[in-house]
Amino acid sequence: MADVFAGWSTAKDLVAIPEAQRDHYSAQIEHLALPRMPFQDFATFKTELLKNPGDTIVFTKFADISVGGPLAEQDPIEVTNMEADQYSIQVGEWGGGVGITNKLKDRSWIDMVEEATTLLARDYSVTITTAFRNTIEGATNTIFANGRASRALLQGSVDYFNADLVHEAREQLVGADAMPFMGDNGQEFYVCFLHSHQTRYLKTDPELMAANNFHQTGLPFTGAVGMWDGVVFIETDFMSNGAGTVITNKYGYSAALDDAATAGAANADVYRAAFVGDNSYAQAWALNTELRQNGIEDFGRKIKFAWYAITGFGLVNDDHVVLAETV
Repeated sequence: MADVFAGWSTAKDLVAIPEAQRDHYSAQIEHLALPRMPFQDFATFKTELLKNPGDTIVFTKFADISVGGPLAEQDPIEVTNMEADQYSIQVGEWGGGVGITNKLKDRSWIDMVEEATTLLARDYSVTITTAFRNTIEGATNTIFANGRASRALLQGSVDYFNADLVHEAREQLVGADAMPFMGDNGQEFYVCFLHSHQTRYLKTDPELMAANNFHQTGLPFTGAVGMWDGVVFIETDFMSNGAGTVITNKYGYSAALDDAATAGAANADVYRAAFVGDNSYAQAWALNTELRQNGIEDFGRKIKFAWYAITGFGLVNDDHVVLAETV
């Protein structure tokens, strides 16, 4: 007769999850998290699996070559050297965990490991999405609705997200030689991440309503609500703002913006959007996200699961990001 431990579990039950199952659940974390990760679609990625926490992964970006031109029959083609700059992103350890009892895992009619994976996917999506947002919002160029000079001058009942702000941001990206993204159908576009509060006012802007050309993109991006003036709009309430629930977790991230001390009006909640071009921000990987098990603890009574990754984030081209603040 098998030895009975603590009245409910036998010795043969006290085994770790097999590696094949861990691989499955690791992939499941990524699969469940992606629909909640709007910044992921437009990042530049590089993976070097031999790196360790604290190491840096080097990215290379090339400058444009000299402009060519017409040639006479006897003229040689001018050749210029390729020039490249390097930048690095430091990678570190990231993770989050959940614990259950081994008895619950073995005897519940619910697949507790599957449910734990779902919770880990949610935690992973919030953590990585917030890290992307903080990276993008580290850019230095900020414009304000209706041409205001600063956040303090935003008017609470006037300076909403509007078509003119889109024109200005797009003009700055083009002027900075920020390359647009290229869709599978050959369509070129910039991207704007904005809060749902800002989407509300953009959709009712008189210029868009008159043109009747705020439309679906047909491109499968997380949170895409429409396209106008060569800009795809991605709605996400992770964008920093001074209202609503503050998104925080154990890493200390916050989505709060201080209220504006407006001139001639009561304080107003400020919302931040971000316009980006291609190759504007990046993620470096030394270890892709995986499910980790911390063994069986407390004499076979408890089991812990976590997602774990070695990764890092950084801006590639600061001038390929335009932040826009509105009320």
